[in-house]
Amino acid sequence: MRKVTVQPTNLPITLATAKDIARIEHDYDDALLNTMIKSACKTAESFTGIQLTTGTFIEALPYFATQINLLSPLQSVTSVKYYDEYNIQQTVESSNYRIYTFGKAHYIEFDENYSFPAVYNRSDAVQITFISGYITTPEDIASWIAIRVVTLYENREEFVSGYGTLSKIDEKYLNQFLYPYKIFK
Repeated sequence: MRKVTVQPTNLPITLATAKDIARIEHDYDDALLNTMIKSACKTAESFTGIQLTTGTFIEALPYFATQINLLSPLQSVTSVKYYDEYNIQQTVESSNYRIYTFGKAHYIEFDENYSFPAVYNRSDAVQITFISGYITTPEDIASWIAIRVVTLYENREEFVSGYGTLSKIDEKYLNQFLYPYKIFK
């Protein structure tokens, strides 16, 4: 299970950018546009499994594993802690694991010589605190978010004339982040 400890504060596109692209010159829909930007970000994150903006998270597991996948793009691991057999929290030295940030899957891997300690029987026995998210969101995703916000603002419905449903548009633009070596047309 994953918990956010520090919410991302920035968005991949600004309200001003969205208004510029949509050619909106008034302020009375600003709250709606901000909600649409956040919604588009969540849709992109859900579809791709990528954290778009920087936040701090805790990944909690009931036991140790040799490799533990974390939310990408992983920036850093702050700590790896566990509750020992007496339910007392302990910290794993960072020299006992490595961080891998190649490709889509980002994870930590424990050294083969590291002997996993006994953990207390609880669902959050192992807790990894880490920072994940883009410092600068890739331009393609930011563009998709802008397109989605403008499309939602102008149409306010799922079907977009001439394009089909928004989910089909989502697939076309966001598939490249799921399968970076395959080109979709």
